[in-house]
Amino acid sequence: MMLDDVQSKKSAKKMERKQQLKRKIEQKKLLEKQSRKIEVEERIRIAVSKRENMTPEMLLEDQRTRKEARETRKCLHLEQKLLFQKAQESNCHVVFDLQFVNLMSEKELNSLLRQLMLIYSMNGKSQSPVKLVLSSYSEYVENQLMKFHGSENWFIEKTQSSFNEHYADRIHSLVYLTADSEEEIESIDDGIVT
Repeated sequence: MMLDDVQSKKSAKKMERKQQLKRKIEQKKLLEKQSRKIEVEERIRIAVSKRENMTPEMLLEDQRTRKEARETRKCLHLEQKLLFQKAQESNCHVVFDLQFVNLMSEKELNSLLRQLMLIYSMNGKSQSPVKLVLSSYSEYVENQLMKFHGSENWFIEKTQSSFNEHYADRIHSLVYLTADSEEEIESIDDGIVT
């Protein structure tokens, strides 16, 4: 009986520490959000005061410079979009099997999603991008992924079915990569799903 009381006290203390940490994190996020809001308001105020002090010629030059910057960003975005469309047509697919996320701790899941973000970024910069697929995609994973700004715009196929159901017609060409494997991958062939 005494052992249960000690364990319950320990678990209660542990739970309290977790809740305190969660409150601290939420408070820190709120302060950061308020700080960003103040910075944005300050930048707007400075921009407005600069524009008030500009001559008409300076205003025209500023508008032209801004338009050129917008056009450059649009071109870069279009190039990236074309690369991702090329990846969607690729025969080489890299599938992330998410059927075991319910067994992961939140820390492990966040680590997985950060790795996914890194891979997505590297794939976007690659000269020969591959098609990225998330199998066993769930609402839980989607909610966790939304923590990463811009992830809703990613060019990644998401399917709720498992990888072996999704690629049932190509099951013979699947290569399942795992950190536990003793073999190392040396090359990726077109038409192979990894």
